[in-house]
Amino acid sequence: KSVFEDFSLLGSSASVGQHDGLALRSITTIKRVAVKGFSNNGIGFWANMEADKTNASCSYIENCVSTENAYDGYFIGRTDANACTVIGCDARDNGRYGFDDDSFLGNNFMSCMAHYNKKGDYFVRDKANARSLFQACYSEGGSPASSFSMHTTVVGGDWGSGYTLNGKDILH
Repeated sequence: KSVFEDFSLLGSSASVGQHDGLALRSITTIKRVAVKGFSNNGIGFWANMEADKTNASCSYIENCVSTENAYDGYFIGRTDANACTVIGCDARDNGRYGFDDDSFLGNNFMSCMAHYNKKGDYFVRDKANARSLFQACYSEGGSPASSFSMHTTVVGGDWGSGYTLNGKDILH
């Protein structure tokens, strides 16, 4: 298990190719890390046991900031990045989503804040399976609506940009 704590990473607009600030393929704990300006995701988990023997399920991210990345602030994805917990994290001004839950079974997001991400602040990709939780999360107005699966649980929070469940407008 890897642990990353208490540092900042600054990407370069001159970099060639797509690079994550942190590119993770295993169970990881990340606390108080700031990433900014990467050509792909700020913090990216990509795990699939069948394809490449990687597993990031049950990873933990707390009090991190991910801003101004070309793609997602946080990308947690593929079939073996499930049951991850993201607490008190901030995603601002990213080129795609603030928090992109690309997992198969879903993840947990608590007290997170998203602000002006170009495609939406929060996104759950697997509309048929993912049972993600968004508890007391915040979405600034002015972003496209967040997009969740029909199995997503939303508890409280302030949804300035609104959200949809399987394409049906819930708050806007």
